[in-house]
Amino acid sequence: MGHDLVASREFAIRFQPTGGGRFVPLDGYVAALAELRDGFAGSRHALAPSIAERVRRPTSELRTMLELSVGPAEPGSLIVPVAVTSPMGQLDIEWTKIATLFWRMTANSLWRAARGLAVVGLTAASAQSFAKAAAMGGNRGFVQVELVERRDASKPWRTNVDLTAIERGLRQYVSKKSEPMESTEQLVGRVVALDWDRPSLTLDAPGRKLTVRMPAKLRKTAQTLWGKEVAVTAKAKLTLDGELRDPIALQIEEAVQVSDFVDDFDKSFGRFKDAFATSEVQDYLRDLRGESS
Repeated sequence: MGHDLVASREFAIRFQPTGGGRFVPLDGYVAALAELRDGFAGSRHALAPSIAERVRRPTSELRTMLELSVGPAEPGSLIVPVAVTSPMGQLDIEWTKIATLFWRMTANSLWRAARGLAVVGLTAASAQSFAKAAAMGGNRGFVQVELVERRDASKPWRTNVDLTAIERGLRQYVSKKSEPMESTEQLVGRVVALDWDRPSLTLDAPGRKLTVRMPAKLRKTAQTLWGKEVAVTAKAKLTLDGELRDPIALQIEEAVQVSDFVDDFDKSFGRFKDAFATSEVQDYLRDLRGESS
C-alpha cells in the first residue's frame, strides 16, 4: 500500500443543502442515516473477505472491526464523521489502512454499479439502502448526500461518491440484480414441522430453518420421514445474492449416511468387487466402519 493510504484519514457522510439552504427535514435526515447504516452493514459483510485477504487478518475479525462509529459533528455543518476504531477503541495506522480500503471499495462499488459496470462486493439489498438514503435525504430538502474523506482537519473534504447523483443508476442495478432465476437445488436438513393446510415441510438446516412447499403426492413421504435427516430436491428462485425464494419440493428422500454406503457395499454380494478390491479402498472402508487396518 502506498503512503497515501497509510496516512491519517477522516471519513464522513455529508448532507449538503443545495440552493443556499441551511436545513434538512428531520424525518428525511434520520431515515437516511438508518438506510446508510444498513447499506454499510451489507457492504461490510460482502467486502470483508477480500479486505481480510489483503491485510492478512481473519474475515470474522474484519467484519467485527468494520462496524462504524459516529463522531462529533462539525459545528455549523451537516457533516457526520464516521470512524473505524481498533478493538481497544483507539485509532491507529493499521486500522486506518483497513478503514480506508473499506471506505474506498464501498464508494467504488457504488459508482461502478450505478454505471452498469461489473462489480464485486455489492448486494442488491445494500445498493438499495444507499439509493434510499439518497432519496430520503434529498426528496424534500433538496440535499446532496455524499460519502467524503480528508487527510486531516486542516484539509478540505473530498467527495468519494455523490449518492444523490447516482441514485437512479443504483435503482437500475437493484432491479436487474434482484431478478431471480429458476434453479433446482438440493436442500439437506431434519424435518421438524409439517403443515397440511398449505402443504409444506420445515427443515432444520445448518444455520437456518427453511420452509419448503410440496405437492400433495409427497405428503405421505414427508410424514414417514418426520424427525429424520432428509435431502429435498426442490425447484426454487435463486437471487444473485444466493438467496432461495419459494422452494417447491420435487423429491424427498432420507439423507444418505456414510454407514449406509458401507452397508450397501457389504450387501452387494461382490457385484462391484473389481472396483472395490484394491487394498486402498478396503482400508478406506475399514476406516469408515471404525475398524483398525
